[in-house]
Amino acid sequence: VIDDDMYDELEEKLILADVGGDVAVHLVDKLRDRVQEKGLKTGEQAADALRDIIAEEMTPEAEMDLSGKPAVILVIGVNGVGKTTSIAKLADYYTRQGKRVMLAAGDTFRAAASEQLEIWADRAGVP
Repeated sequence: VIDDDMYDELEEKLILADVGGDVAVHLVDKLRDRVQEKGLKTGEQAADALRDIIAEEMTPEAEMDLSGKPAVILVIGVNGVGKTTSIAKLADYYTRQGKRVMLAAGDTFRAAASEQLEIWADRAGVP
């Protein structure tokens, strides 16, 4: 059932998933609007709409401009979401394009973070 309790529960689940309070409220507000616009009736329809909204919010507005010298890509996120693996893939991708790549750890709080990044840098053949 789509009601205030459902919206409150979704907001709470988003916050517990480390989305952040402001973002959770923003997403749920957009969902409320979408439910009204589209005349959605079921929780399943609302869940699908929320997935669409999240995908829309995460779609970049433009391609990355890496024309600067040096160009810097900052990767941030909560633990366990695949940042280091994504960094390794980016290093490999740009190395294959003939770009010079260097990896740098900005936060080494997690045990073995620097070592893991070093391993990926070695695999990608970059400093």
